[in-house]
Amino acid sequence: MASRVPTPHSRVNKAAMMQERAPTVSVVMGVYNAERTLKLAVESILSQSFSDFELVIVNDGSTDKTQEILADFARRDARVRVVTQTNQGLTRSLILGCELASGRYIARQDADDVSMPDRFSQQVALLEEDSSAVLASCWVEDVSPEGVSCAVHKELQHSLRLSSRVEHQLTGIAAHGSVLMRRCSLMDAGGYRACFYYAQDSDLWLRLSQCGKFRIVPIVLYRRTIGTGSISSRFSSAQSRFCELAQECFRAILDGRSEQVLISEAEKLASDCRQRRSEPATPVEAATSLMLIASQLVRHNPKLAREYLWKAIRTYPLHWRSWKALLCNSLRRNLQETESSNGDSGL
Repeated sequence: MASRVPTPHSRVNKAAMMQERAPTVSVVMGVYNAERTLKLAVESILSQSFSDFELVIVNDGSTDKTQEILADFARRDARVRVVTQTNQGLTRSLILGCELASGRYIARQDADDVSMPDRFSQQVALLEEDSSAVLASCWVEDVSPEGVSCAVHKELQHSLRLSSRVEHQLTGIAAHGSVLMRRCSLMDAGGYRACFYYAQDSDLWLRLSQCGKFRIVPIVLYRRTIGTGSISSRFSSAQSRFCELAQECFRAILDGRSEQVLISEAEKLASDCRQRRSEPATPVEAATSLMLIASQLVRHNPKLAREYLWKAIRTYPLHWRSWKALLCNSLRRNLQETESSNGDSGL
């Protein structure tokens, strides 16, 4: 059954229970108004071939049918634990979920994504055989809301130039929800930080990289949905600044300098984002979100890409980026048809 945020006394009782029998993996999921995608996401976890896990779900003040769906899963499967809090954003949801987690490993999963059945078995095996690794990720497939494949992300390399002019090499993670981490390493790194309303993952990866290696399972084990709720359309500038602040904080840590000024800026930016998040998206922001989905689809499904571009234009007729993309899409299609016609005629 769903419960409210535990009291300090209940957390003490929980700690005692953890010592009796803790699962190998704790899956942590933050959920807000995800009634359309939640069932598939949760079912992908419950159908894992590796079954020694708990699923800790923090309902972040949802106002749709999310709570009903979660309560039903909790009734049917004892591994599902649901906690409800007032709406505070993903980062604070993850902080609470990780605090409640009792497993030796902590895995992430987002409420609109799907894990392949062997994800946990593959990632746990990788960390079990490599004691120097603190995190296991995998290849990630991006799909449209209709399930159409857009791209597959493999190993990404990230290079951060430090003040000492030494480059910090870091194997990038294609999707936040694709990772499985050692719980002890997560705690040693300081966990998620509330001031990073966005880019909470980037901030954590940089600090966690000081604890050990990141490993990648070289197959697609996680499917990420590119949806209309993407933060890229509304908060791209804020997200970029959070990423910059995460890098600047990391440089400060390695140089032995104080992060306080940077943390204060992140806290102010987080407050601004919370305020904006409570406001409905403007037509321009909604159109931009649709256009971004189209940009992901254009190579794999041009027809569906055009449909999204027309949706964007209907949402905001003056959205020039969608008009431009639609024109390029049409020109590309005409060129392909011409080349195909010439080929058929033997020219």
